[in-house]
Amino acid sequence: MDLISGEVTGKAEPGTPSYNKATNDTTKVVKRFASKDWKTDCDGFHAITYKVKAEKDQYFRLRGTILGENVSGETMDGEPLIDKKTEIEDNETRFSEINNRDYKDLWFYSNPIFVIVEDK
Repeated sequence: MDLISGEVTGKAEPGTPSYNKATNDTTKVVKRFASKDWKTDCDGFHAITYKVKAEKDQYFRLRGTILGENVSGETMDGEPLIDKKTEIEDNETRFSEINNRDYKDLWFYSNPIFVIVEDK
């Protein structure tokens, strides 16, 4: 499971290069966690605690997978690779192949948590 963060810099104005940009160059994996990092709490939930010093407006989100960091055709350095297109003519067979592929390659993404740092 990855803890991902990126800066939040404000609303981009229409017509500017940042308005049409599909990515945030400040986004990065802050920390990668494995099952050895989980602790089981008194209610039986698995929990991870990680402290971050917030120095600027930013967001945090989680991403996780059932895959390892370097799975051929699936991940590279823990990052997901684009799935190959399934080009089978028969719909039932094509959807079966897609389902088989997808259930071997499960990921989750959390909603972001936004942190706003106030000036003192």
